[in-house]
Amino acid sequence: MAKSIQPAWAGKLRKQLKRAGEKDSDFSRFGADGHKYRLKPPASEETIAAFETRFGVSLPEAQWPG
Repeated sequence: MAKSIQPAWAGKLRKQLKRAGEKDSDFSRFGADGHKYRLKPPASEETIAAFETRFGVSLPEAQWPG
């Protein structure tokens, strides 16, 4: 299985989201009932290509430091 490539800040963000969810377990903060302190999976290549076509733009390739 290939190792997932993540930017250095991803782990820190996940920890912060976990702490926020623990402090707001009833999702009373604005918007929390929608995201529930969880990240959605990354967009697929197909989704990104469709976005670029629809809006006539070309997004840069991801460049993670390291």
